Amino acid sequence: MSRIVTTTLNTSGLTAEQTENILGRRQSVLYVWSPPVAKDGAKDTETLSYWVAADKDNLLTLRTAMEKLCEVVVPDSGNTTGRIRSSISDAVSTGAGQSVDTNQSLATALSLPFWERTDYLSLSLEIIAQQIQQNDKAIVRAMRQSFCRSYYLLNQIERGFKIDPAKLSFDPEGRVSEPPRNALMPYEWMVKSDRGAGIYYIPVEYLP
Repeated sequence: MSRIVTTTLNTSGLTAEQTENILGRRQSVLYVWSPPVAKDGAKDTETLSYWVAADKDNLLTLRTAMEKLCEVVVPDSGNTTGRIRSSISDAVSTGAGQSVDTNQSLATALSLPFWERTDYLSLSLEIIAQQIQQNDKAIVRAMRQSFCRSYYLLNQIERGFKIDPAKLSFDPEGRVSEPPRNALMPYEWMVKSDRGAGIYYIPVEYLP
């Protein structure tokens, strides 16, 4: 089914170049319906993708928060729960740009949606600190690996590269091992509106 739509363009606030860019486009508007879940044998498989929209400042502060969490979430830290709690709070505050409550979930502190679709965003900062203090090395290493992975992927978004997350490997401490150079592909993550605002669309699976 096709449909021709007549629109009127409001050019107020646009430069001549922006107006010409819009009027020079040839576009088709398609209507596509897809069920959100498909059957894969007996298993339901989701068919939708989820993204977080962030401007440059949001991307950089989120990346910094993941970098700090990658540094402080380590097994055998030898610190008390209070010191660990303080380190976690400081790391997340860097990303949030303001003080955070340790009873907040990581997603709430960082103003991130879709926390139910990730492994660690639903955890409160207090729970994260307690798990580190309990020093179950497998649990803490997995947590650190997730934060380090997120930092690496967000860093590639800012640099303009894309990599299949499945190709990432980790050292024994849970940090990302630098992949072969040919694993990185140039990719334009920023989408600019006709008024010049740039937005990065971050795949939710890039978050911890």
